[in-house]
Order: sequence, then C-alpha cells, then structure tokens
Amino acid sequence: MLAEHNIKSVALPHKKISSYLPPFKEAIGLRTPGIYSIPCECGIVYIRQSGRTIQHRIKEHSRHIKLDQPNKSAIA
Repeated sequence: MLAEHNIKSVALPHKKISSYLPPFKEAIGLRTPGIYSIPCECGIVYIRQSGRTIQHRIKEHSRHIKLDQPNKSAIA
C-alpha cells in the first residue's frame, strides 16, 4: 500500500526486554536513612541508626570532631 504512493518503509528492530526493566542495581549508597557503623582506632565500633541520610550524619560527626564538640557527637 505504501509502495503505491512512493513511500519507503523501514523495519526497525524490536526493543530489547532490558529497555522495559529498571536498572539491576541502583547506587544509593549513603543517600538513604539507615544504620551505620564507624570503627574507632581503639577497637570500639560506634553503631547507630539515623532518620537522615547516612552521608549527612557522617558529615555532622566530622564537623563535630573538627570543632571539638564532644557533647554533640559521641565520636568527637
């Protein structure tokens, strides 16, 4: 029918199944709330749970260490 009107058609390959599925593994890493552990040089491991992202909480601990604020962080 298209040839009668001088229209060329091209066959495209079918989509792969992988294009319909979400990625196998997403790198969420420290960008989610959860449980984290920070080992100390003395051998004690600090384990806590945070409602904020783990990345944000670790930055807070680092800031408290730099500012010498032991009352705000058990690690400091």
